[in-house]
Amino acid sequence: MSCRWDIVHFEQLMWYWNSSKEIEKYCNKKINGILFMHIPPWEFQYIVENPQYTNAKGSMEEVMKIGMFNSGIFSTILQRNNIKCIACGHSHNDCFEGEFCGIKMCLDACAGYSPYGTDELRGGRIFEIDENEILVK
Repeated sequence: MSCRWDIVHFEQLMWYWNSSKEIEKYCNKKINGILFMHIPPWEFQYIVENPQYTNAKGSMEEVMKIGMFNSGIFSTILQRNNIKCIACGHSHNDCFEGEFCGIKMCLDACAGYSPYGTDELRGGRIFEIDENEILVK
């Protein structure tokens, strides 16, 4: 059986874990971050299926295109507690945001005109970052 879309592999999870710990040790504190990835983790499906609990808003028309297996990236992120937002693409007819377990999760359709998608969803997302506040809009 072949996977239609790839997942985050164990060595990639370990790279994130170890790099995050090294940065924390070097800075003597946790450094908050945004994780940008193409294929959304499975937990994005929870946003789509539970908009009333996740404060989801936006277009959620396309079936989520997630990997065949849950890679564990979301639980790894929860354990490290330093990623405040996960931003993904991959499903070009979806453009939404929500929050799950205290992590802002957003999926953007497409920025250009080469991939499939609808014109009203084409565009981008602006991340406003203040190093003195944990704030993701």
